[in-house]
Amino acid sequence: MEGISLMYPAWMVLLCLLAGLFYGLFHYYKSHQFKDKGPWLTWLLFALRTTAVTCLALLLLSPLLKYFNHVEEKPVWVVALDNSQSVIMASDSLEMANLYSTLGEVGTNQSIETDFLLFGDELTYDHPDNSDFSAKSTDLSAVLKYIHNTYEGRNLAGVLIATDGIYNRGANPVYTPVHSGAPVHFLALGDTTVRRDLIVRRVLHNRIAYLGENFSFQVDVSARMASGSSTQLQIFAYRSNESTELIHSEEIDIDRDDFFQTVEVVSVANSPGLKRYRVVLSPVADELSLQNNSRDFYLEVLDNRKEVLVLGAVPHPDLGTIKTLVEGFKNYELSISTTENWDGNFDDYDLVILHQLPGRTSGNQRIVQQALDSEKPLFFILGNQSNIQQFNQSQDLLQITGGRNRQNDAVPLVNSTFNPFSFNTELYQRFRAFVPLKSPFGEYELSPAADVLMYQRIGQVETEMPLLAMGERSGKRIAVLTGEGIWRWRLFEFSSYQSTDATADALQKTLQFLSIAEDDRRLRVYTDNNLYDENERVIFEAEYYNASYQRINTPDLRLELTNQNGSTYSYTFDRRDDYYLLSAGPFSPGDYIFSAEVTAGMETFEARGGFTVRPIELESINLQASHGLLKQLSERFNGGVFYPDQAGDLNNLLFDDMDLRPVVHSSLRTNLVLNLFWVCLTLLLLLFTEWFLRRFFGSY
Repeated sequence: MEGISLMYPAWMVLLCLLAGLFYGLFHYYKSHQFKDKGPWLTWLLFALRTTAVTCLALLLLSPLLKYFNHVEEKPVWVVALDNSQSVIMASDSLEMANLYSTLGEVGTNQSIETDFLLFGDELTYDHPDNSDFSAKSTDLSAVLKYIHNTYEGRNLAGVLIATDGIYNRGANPVYTPVHSGAPVHFLALGDTTVRRDLIVRRVLHNRIAYLGENFSFQVDVSARMASGSSTQLQIFAYRSNESTELIHSEEIDIDRDDFFQTVEVVSVANSPGLKRYRVVLSPVADELSLQNNSRDFYLEVLDNRKEVLVLGAVPHPDLGTIKTLVEGFKNYELSISTTENWDGNFDDYDLVILHQLPGRTSGNQRIVQQALDSEKPLFFILGNQSNIQQFNQSQDLLQITGGRNRQNDAVPLVNSTFNPFSFNTELYQRFRAFVPLKSPFGEYELSPAADVLMYQRIGQVETEMPLLAMGERSGKRIAVLTGEGIWRWRLFEFSSYQSTDATADALQKTLQFLSIAEDDRRLRVYTDNNLYDENERVIFEAEYYNASYQRINTPDLRLELTNQNGSTYSYTFDRRDDYYLLSAGPFSPGDYIFSAEVTAGMETFEARGGFTVRPIELESINLQASHGLLKQLSERFNGGVFYPDQAGDLNNLLFDDMDLRPVVHSSLRTNLVLNLFWVCLTLLLLLFTEWFLRRFFGSY
């Protein structure tokens, strides 16, 4: 014990003694209550009362008791075992199970504690008898880091890691920045013999492709000890009914024992959605494993094409310029017509460009009204054939009055504070030198909902009259270019800069702004991806909006998940702030669809979606054990490398020359004396004894 300290000055102890003495004298000085019993009883009661009151007063000073706490820690031995698939792919699974059972006896009959770890996709504390060799990947670097971080500062006697040295996730363990004061030993599993094997090592591909476009991918093929043989490389595409279609086939001649070749394949994305492909190598005789002869990969084909209609009042060079520029944009398909030849349906398009419409001729008013009634986004391009009065009646984003069919030469002046989308300011500085457009003369009145990308500069005067403005009114997105002649822009920019980047970028981003549909769903459910590995957790997020479009999570939200075999699983979302969250994975490989449902009052809202879980095939790619890596690591960590035939004698090999002594950890503890049970008990005994004696001898 270190001693007792007070939170108040030491001289106050004297006050506590005086308080106890005064209280005792007050009750028993010249007291005649027990004179027939003799003075001994009075003195005893006086001592009990004085001691109890003094102790109570001392406790009010909050005395602290300081003492050393000594804890003895036994030596700890860590045994980490590789629970991945590669351990048994080139070995007998029963033999490996028996070996791991033997490793479960490491540290027995020793005065140590043994911690068993199983590692693969994740690291868990478990006995070797519970290993199932099902992990889909191995990260040796993570194992070393975990042991270092967890057992740093503890009495770690040593570490034994049983593994084949094959890692397929994480960093190279040789360069893992950990230092161990205890030796790290390795039990080398697997077979280092180079045996005949064909391997689809990897497939390099983009994650997405666009509908109707060609996409390419590269297949890395390797072979060992198979010189003089040949294999057939086949690539299959899975269809919606799980049938396959051969999309590529070629013969590969293997001309050396250490063979490697990259094959590039080009295919076409002919249907939208998440597409599954399989690469297969036909086997050769006496091959080590057939599991690494095939490999699946997934590609998402996006159908983001927007159908754009350019409808002109009369033939005009601007129409050809728009067609040329839009054809250079991905995912846009353009149709051009004049009102004289138009007999289509506006509902077949995602966006309508009205060039010089409404026009001055009476025949186009009906067509323009149909475009307005279609609720499609509209892009008005005004010109000398435009009927400004009817244009004002067609929309309320921009009103032009008092022009009397006169025109200005308007040079574009870019608005640097424009918000709806971002643009390259340096690129858009080109517009300052562009040739002018023919823009209607008059007074311009913009709606507060309008955003202006370009203003008009007339001569040297920079005005606040819009040249290109856009916004949303009554749920419909509208853009207005108040000038004709963008064909001149394209020619001028190409002659000055040998490109049409600024003109094309302004047009493309305007079309993107107009064609993005606003999401008005009351219930929205999302997943981070639509493709997961089989060891990944699938996280769902959901948003529910009430009738006032306020995001809330008051009602219960449930989700039903159905796999490709028809099995259904039910979940309930957790609430987070004002949204919902559900962690529901991982899942077995396959295709899944989900349906989420929320009921609010008499209304029920539903959201649907799907995702795919792909198998992890990392463990089958390389089955040659890397004992050289284990020797390199054991030298770095002052350990040794043992082999399965030495497993039964590991207790002697590991512990015979080790000094396995416990470590005593001492720490200074501080505690209030009032918190000590025996102090409170003593105080109660003093008070109880005085009370009992007074009652026993006839007083209160």
